[in-house]
Amino acid sequence: MNLCINCKHYKDNPIAPKILSLGLCARKDDRDPVTGAIELPFCSTERKSFGTCTAQGIHFIQAQSFPHQDPLPRPVENLTTYGSPMKDGD
Repeated sequence: MNLCINCKHYKDNPIAPKILSLGLCARKDDRDPVTGAIELPFCSTERKSFGTCTAQGIHFIQAQSFPHQDPLPRPVENLTTYGSPMKDGD
């Protein structure tokens, strides 16, 4: 399966770098015609039926390094359950 997080074009979103599902696709160098700023689409948008990569990931190129080898969320310490802090032994 071609996962965006393993693609050469995947870039972390600077606003939320730890949320992999908000990653950006840098395949196209789209620039804002007014400011010249680079505008990258979300990977998830590119993989939808109306995106250019489609669900099959036709633009996927294997990345040389894997900064995101663990796509599964890691447990967070000190979670609260139903609004109350967890206690030892819960």
